[in-house]
Amino acid sequence: EMSNKAPQSSKGFEIKGKVTDEAGEPVGFATLSTSRGQGTVADANGNFNLRSNDSVTSVEVNSIGYLSEKVRVDQHANNLVRLKESSQSLSEMVVTQMKKNKAEKNAKYDHLNNSTTVFPVDGWASYHDYLENSVKQMKDTLVIQLHGKVELEFNVDDDGRPQKILIKKSADPQLNPHALQILNNGADWQSTRKNKKGHLVIIF
Repeated sequence: EMSNKAPQSSKGFEIKGKVTDEAGEPVGFATLSTSRGQGTVADANGNFNLRSNDSVTSVEVNSIGYLSEKVRVDQHANNLVRLKESSQSLSEMVVTQMKKNKAEKNAKYDHLNNSTTVFPVDGWASYHDYLENSVKQMKDTLVIQLHGKVELEFNVDDDGRPQKILIKKSADPQLNPHALQILNNGADWQSTRKNKKGHLVIIF
C-alpha cells in the first residue's frame, strides 16, 4: 500500500516558492522564518527553498519596504507569497528607527536629569547626547573599564558656567575626575530661579 505522506529527507521537507509584490514583480532577498527558528532567504529573483520539519508550515516573510506577511506554505503547493508595499519609505523607516534609538538612549537619563529650574542652554536632549559621546570617548581611552554613576551638585555663575562643584555620590572614586571634566567641558547652564544650584547624574 502506497502512502500519501510526503517524502522526508534526513534534513526535513523541502518547500519551494516565490516572493513577489502585488504587481507580481519579484521581491529579492526577502527573509522567511518559522516559529521553530528555521528559515531561509529568497534569491535575487524572489525564489526560495525552505527546509522544514513539517511538510506544511507557517512562515513570516519580511523585506525592507514591505509589510510583514504570515502565510502557510506547503511542500506540494506552488507557494506564491505576495507582499504589500509599506506606506513608509525606506528613508522614513530609517529616521523612525533613529528617533526610537535616541529616545531609548535618552530615557535612561530622563528620570535622573530632568530639572526645569537649572538646565543646559541647549536643552536636556542635546546634553544627554553630549554625555553619551563623552562617556564613550572616555571608555575608549581607558585600559581598565569603569562603570557606575556619579552625582554632581554645582552652582551656576552669571556666565552660565558650573562653579563650586561637589561630588554627592560616586560608584568609584576613579570616575570622579572624568565626571568633573565632562561637566566642565559641557554646555553652559541657565536657571529659572535666583537659586542657581544644579544637579547632574553621569552614567559610566
